[in-house]
Amino acid sequence: MRIWLLNGRPSRLPAAAWALLLTLSEVGITAALSVAALVLELSVLLVSLLLVLAVTAVLIAGALALGRKYSTSTALLARDTGGHLYYIDAADRLPYRRGLAGLWRTEQEARHQLAALWERELPDALQEDGALTGRYPEVVSLLSLREVRHGTYAVCMLRLSDRQYRRTLFLPREMPYRADLFHALEARWDRAAQSPELPAQNPLPLLLSGAAVLLLVALTVLSHPAVGRLPDTLYFPLLAVTSLAVILLLCLLLRRHRGEE
Repeated sequence: MRIWLLNGRPSRLPAAAWALLLTLSEVGITAALSVAALVLELSVLLVSLLLVLAVTAVLIAGALALGRKYSTSTALLARDTGGHLYYIDAADRLPYRRGLAGLWRTEQEARHQLAALWERELPDALQEDGALTGRYPEVVSLLSLREVRHGTYAVCMLRLSDRQYRRTLFLPREMPYRADLFHALEARWDRAAQSPELPAQNPLPLLLSGAAVLLLVALTVLSHPAVGRLPDTLYFPLLAVTSLAVILLLCLLLRRHRGEE
């Protein structure tokens, strides 16, 4: 039997603290650009455009990092004596709460539940083959692995009762007994594939999507009242289309980054 805590550094700042830092950074960017506009006597419309671009970039990058930190701070994997591998995310069983206070409370409760599982329930339950089956999701197959800077994304098929579903797990580099977990996962890779490592991907869809976004961004900027190269009546329609295209491109990038396609 073995238990793997995904959070290899329990002393790290909680996700709510990172969310607060993200919010403060956006406020700082707004204040810095506002001061720059006053000192340099820049156009208000131009500063507003730069502000939207800067805040959006910081928000996207921060949200991705926050998602990784939150998912690893509330989850663990456990293997019983019979070789069954279970994925347990304590946050999945807690009610949704809004705001930073709700995020902080949910994460703290999830950590307390993980500690209780680690100290009391799991050591005894894992001694019995299949004792947790039906109570927690079981990892039945590994679909792909994707190495990234801070760890590895593992796309797995989970089963709970009669329902099977895919879930992407983030495994940080600093987590304890990481090599043993990889052996347990690789023993479950989908035999229909030649290897759990992803094959080379076709970059054409991503390149076309990126080119379309760049074109839409250029048209949006040209139609901004501060630039005035295109009729300003096109600005808000183009802004809406560009926003949707950026979201779709980010979803594609994130899925490819995680190895989900």
